[in-house]
Amino acid sequence: EAFHHEPLDHTTKAIRLVEILPDLSPELLIQCTMRYATVNVLYICLSYRWGAPSPNQQVLVNGKPHIVRQNLFDFLNMIRKTQSTPPAYWIDALCINQADLAERNHQVAQMGDIYGHA
Repeated sequence: EAFHHEPLDHTTKAIRLVEILPDLSPELLIQCTMRYATVNVLYICLSYRWGAPSPNQQVLVNGKPHIVRQNLFDFLNMIRKTQSTPPAYWIDALCINQADLAERNHQVAQMGDIYGHA
């Protein structure tokens, strides 16, 4: 079963954050945990160009497969090898349900706060 975003509360400044788990074995897929938060907690924003739509790579989010673009995969792979204590990240491609137009609009409206509090 693939990863699915749980709905965000659009009446608040709710966001999702991911933590990239350390590399325990080169054979393991990149693993992330996702949690709900507000813009008032500590996190790092990743701002990047999405890049070409393919090739795509698979990662695990909360133990379930999720497809990401190659450049995001490369970033996640680098972070999991260099971070011993994972910080929380806000990464639009992961933290926003891109298939939900209402959520995308809600999150875009919060971008100033999301980046401003990072």
